[in-house]
Amino acid sequence: MSDADLGGFSRVALEQIPQSATEPAHARFHGSISIELPRNRPQVQRTGYAAWRNRDRGVTLFGKSLWDVDPYAMLALRVKSDGRKYFVNIQTESIVYTDIHQHRLHVRRPGEWETVLIRWRDFVRTNYGEIVEPQKEMLTQKVRTLGIASYVLPQIRPDSQHYKDLLSHGCAIPIETFLKSTIAYPSQIPGRSIWDLLLKKLWELDSFDALHFFFHNLSSILQAHDVAQRDEDERDSSSHKHMLLSRRSLLGGFVRRAQLEFTRLQFHDGIALWKDFVIYRMPTLSSWRRRNPGVGYYNFDVNLQSQDGHQALMASCTFGELAKSNATRTMLSIDDLVKLLECQVELMQRTGDRLPQTAKASTHAMTISNPAAPSLSHYILFLDAWRAGDYPSAFEYLHRYFDYTIQTRDRSYYQYALLNLAVLQADFGCFYEAIIAMNEAISTARENDDLPCLNYSLSWLYHFGKAHPAEMENIRKTSVLGTEKEAFSFLKTKAKESQMWSLLGTKLLSEAKFFLSNGDNTAQALENLIKASQVIVSKNVTNAYGSQMLAQKGRYEQAFACLDDIDKETMRTLKNKQSYATFRSILKLQRHLHRDELVAAEYIVTRLPKSPMLTLDLHFTITILEIEIHVRKQDFSGALHRLEQLATRLNDNESDIFQRLKVMVLKARIYDRAGTPLKGFSLALRAASMAHKIRLLPLLWEAIGAVGRILTNLEEFGAAVRLLNSIMPQVLECGDCSLAGYMFSCLADGYMGLAGKATSSVLQQKEQLTKALTSIDRSFDEFSRIEDIQGQCEMLAKKATIMHLNGDPVLANDCAAKYLDIKQAAKEQIE
Repeated sequence: MSDADLGGFSRVALEQIPQSATEPAHARFHGSISIELPRNRPQVQRTGYAAWRNRDRGVTLFGKSLWDVDPYAMLALRVKSDGRKYFVNIQTESIVYTDIHQHRLHVRRPGEWETVLIRWRDFVRTNYGEIVEPQKEMLTQKVRTLGIASYVLPQIRPDSQHYKDLLSHGCAIPIETFLKSTIAYPSQIPGRSIWDLLLKKLWELDSFDALHFFFHNLSSILQAHDVAQRDEDERDSSSHKHMLLSRRSLLGGFVRRAQLEFTRLQFHDGIALWKDFVIYRMPTLSSWRRRNPGVGYYNFDVNLQSQDGHQALMASCTFGELAKSNATRTMLSIDDLVKLLECQVELMQRTGDRLPQTAKASTHAMTISNPAAPSLSHYILFLDAWRAGDYPSAFEYLHRYFDYTIQTRDRSYYQYALLNLAVLQADFGCFYEAIIAMNEAISTARENDDLPCLNYSLSWLYHFGKAHPAEMENIRKTSVLGTEKEAFSFLKTKAKESQMWSLLGTKLLSEAKFFLSNGDNTAQALENLIKASQVIVSKNVTNAYGSQMLAQKGRYEQAFACLDDIDKETMRTLKNKQSYATFRSILKLQRHLHRDELVAAEYIVTRLPKSPMLTLDLHFTITILEIEIHVRKQDFSGALHRLEQLATRLNDNESDIFQRLKVMVLKARIYDRAGTPLKGFSLALRAASMAHKIRLLPLLWEAIGAVGRILTNLEEFGAAVRLLNSIMPQVLECGDCSLAGYMFSCLADGYMGLAGKATSSVLQQKEQLTKALTSIDRSFDEFSRIEDIQGQCEMLAKKATIMHLNGDPVLANDCAAKYLDIKQAAKEQIE
C-alpha cells in the first residue's frame, strides 16, 4: 500500500525472493516514494508514504482468526535495511479500529542481515500518525496484522534550496546562523533582541530532566482535537497573547513529529541527545557569561553545580571529551587507561581476533595524549601485528613491551611477554628457543602466583609437544609435566582452582582424544566428552563449539556456506585466514577427486600450504588425498611409495592409532586394486582386529569391507556376502556416502560370484543377479550424492554387463548411453 491509493505517485512492491547461495529466502520491500500531490484531488494534502502488512487471517467457525503472542516477550525481525527510517506497525482487535501500535525499526548494520528485537511494551499507541493518550497496553492476545512502513516529511522537498542547506550542515543548522538571523531584531522586552530571548531559552534547559519536560509540554502549543477544547484554547491564547499552532500546519507537523520521535527514544539514545545538545549549545557560553557573570564552566548541567570540588570528575565521567574543552581539563587517569587496555587484551585473547580499526585509532589517541601510558599499549599493538602476520612489527612491539616492563620493574606482566615470545618463536619454526622462553614464562608465573598464565603456559607446552613429536624429548627434559596422564590430572586440577572453564573443557577433550588415539578404554573417552560438553554448555564457553563437515555426505554447497558464514572481522587474523583457505582447498580437492578432475586436484595439492604449524590431522588428510590422486590415475607404485613415507612418519608410539589403522586399510585396498589381494589380506585382518578392540567403528567397517573385497577376489563369495551383509546397517548409520558406495559395490561383486557358481539352478541364479542389481543401484545412488564420476561409471558398466547376461540388450544399451552421458558431462565440465 502507498499514497498511490489516494492518487499519489509513490510506487511500492513486495516480492518473494527464493534462497540463493549468498542470500536466505526473504521478501523484498522496494520502490520509490514521491511527495508530489495529485493535481485533480485538492482534498489530498499529504503524500509520501509506503507500507506493507499481512492479510487478515479470515473468519472461522469460532470467529476471527487472530495471533496470540502473549507468551512471547518481544518481536524478532530478521532484516537487511538500506539505512532509511522505517516503522513497525501492529494492529490489534481493539475498540478503535484505526489504532496502530508503532515502534521505530532501529538497525545497527545497514546493508547486512541482522536480527532486531523489540519488546511488546515498547510499542506506542498511535492514530493517524499521532500519539494517543492514554497509552494502554497492547492487546497481545489478539493481534490482527503486522507490517512495516516508511514516511517522508512532505514539507521538505529535495529540490528546494532549504533542503540543500540542511544537507550542507548535516541536517543541523549551526548556532551561529541563529545568531546572525535574530540578533538584529528587537523583542517586546526593551533592550533585548530575539537572540537574547532564544539564548535564555537555550540555557534554561539545564538538565536531561528539563529536556524531557520540554518535549513533554510541546503539546501545549498545539490546538486540541475536539472543537470545544479548541475554542477554549483560542480564548486562553487571546488572553495570554500567544498563538496556538494548527496540528496540520507546517510547524504543527514538525512539533508533533519531534515530540513523537523523542517519546520513542530509548533511554541511552535520550542521554546521547542531551550530550549532543550540550555540545551544540556550548559556543554560546561566552555570550551567556557576559549577561550572567556568575555562570561557571560546568553550569551547562544543574547536577554538576551541587558537586562541590568534584565537578571535573563528574563531568569527565558523564560527558567525556566535553570536559576537556576548557583550560583546566583533566586527563584520563592511568588506572582507567590500564583497565581499558586490559579489557581490550582480554577480548583479543578470548576471540583470537585483531583490534578493530576504530578501537585501534581510539587507543592510539589515548596513549599519545597520555605521557605516562602503560606498557600494555605496546602489548596490544604486538597482538594486532602478530594476528595480521606482520612479524617484524610484532617483534618490535614485543621488545618494547620487554623494555618497559624491565625499566619499570613491572614483573606482573613480564611472564606474558615471555609467553608471547615463545609463541612467536614457534611460528617462526624456532622450536628450541620457543621451549626455553616458555619454561622461563612458567618460572616467572610461579614467582608472581599468576595461575591463569601458568595454566595456559603448561597447556600450550603440552599441545606443542603433541603437534611436534620430535621436540617432545626436549619438553620432557626441561618441563614439569611428566607423563601425559600426570599432565592431564595436573592441568584439570589447576583449571578448576582458577575457574578457567575454557581450559578445563579443552583438557577434557584432549584427554578423550588421548584415550582414543592410544586405544584405551572407550568408556573413559565418552565420559570425558560428556563432561566437556557439560562444562561448555553450563559455563557458556561459546568459542569451544565445533562445526560439522558435510562433504562426506555430498553436501558441498552447505559446507562452503558454513565456511562463508564466518565473521569478516575474524578473517582479519592471518592464522584464521590461512586455516579458512586450507579447509576450503581441502573441500575443493575432495570435490575435484570425486568429479574425476585430476588436473585441478593436482593443482590444488601444489597450492595447499606446507606450513609446519598446520596440525598433524590436516597434514594426514592432505597426504591421504594425494594418495587418492595416484590411485585414481592407476599409479599404484607412486601411491604405495607415498603411503610408505606416511607410514614411516607414523611409526611411533606417540602417533594416533586411528591414522596408523587408516594407513593399513588403505594399503590393503591399494594391493587389491593393483591385482595382488593376498598381500593386503593380513593387513586388512589386523586392522579390523585392532579397530574392533578399541571400538573405532567406522574404520572397522572399512577394514571389514576390504576383507570382503579380498575374499571376493579369492572366489570366497559366500563368506564375503555374509560378512558384508552383517555390517551394512552400521555402515549406513555412519552417513559416509563414499564408504557406503564402496560396501554396496563389494556386495554386488559377491552376489555376482554366487550367481556364477549357481549354474545348476536357473531360479537361484536369477535371484542372485537381482540382489546384485539392487546393490549396484544402491551403490550408484551413494556415489551420485558425492558426485563420484568414477564410481557411477563403474556401477553402470557392471549393470550393463548383467543386462547382457539376462538377454536384455535394450536396458544394456540404456546403461551404456547413460555411461557415455556421464563421461561427456564430466569432460565438458573440465573444459
